[in-house]
Amino acid sequence: MRRDFISVIALLDDESTKNVQYYHNLIGNDISSQNFLPHLTIAVYDKPIDLDEIKEWVRYFCSCHKEMSFSLVAVGVFNDSNIFALPGVSHDLHQFYKDFHQKYDDKCKDFFNLNSNEWFPHIGLLNTTLKNAKEKLPILMDAFKVTSIKIKSLRITKRSSNGFTTISEVALVKTHSPNTDCC
Repeated sequence: MRRDFISVIALLDDESTKNVQYYHNLIGNDISSQNFLPHLTIAVYDKPIDLDEIKEWVRYFCSCHKEMSFSLVAVGVFNDSNIFALPGVSHDLHQFYKDFHQKYDDKCKDFFNLNSNEWFPHIGLLNTTLKNAKEKLPILMDAFKVTSIKIKSLRITKRSSNGFTTISEVALVKTHSPNTDCC
């Protein structure tokens, strides 16, 4: 049985979602494809966290951080079954992640914790079996081209036995915030 948890994911703008969906459609053919939502996971909290506090942190964080563009530069597989697209890690993307983890990092699952040095940004394309991943990856590699994408918002979700539920979603600012109190 999977444990319940809270996550914060960065959602893409419509054009970026369409571009990532294209790659997913090339290789996705299972039931999970029906609920595919391209995103970049920023944090997963597997320790108790107050929902009102994390909602306030996400609201504040988004008021201080602008939409961000970067390129997907490669595709690959991790954990023997997760096919993903890898963004080029820019200083801005790394700083965005570090800024977000200024609060509640101690509540994060180890993989997402700043001190773990395990997290790497990626956009999942298909969670499958190793056998299927070995069949699908060459198809994806033949079609893949460097693709520009943009993060537009952060969404808080809750995972339970019934799947994922959206708690809230907050848009990032479109231009740099004049708020000097920002992280």
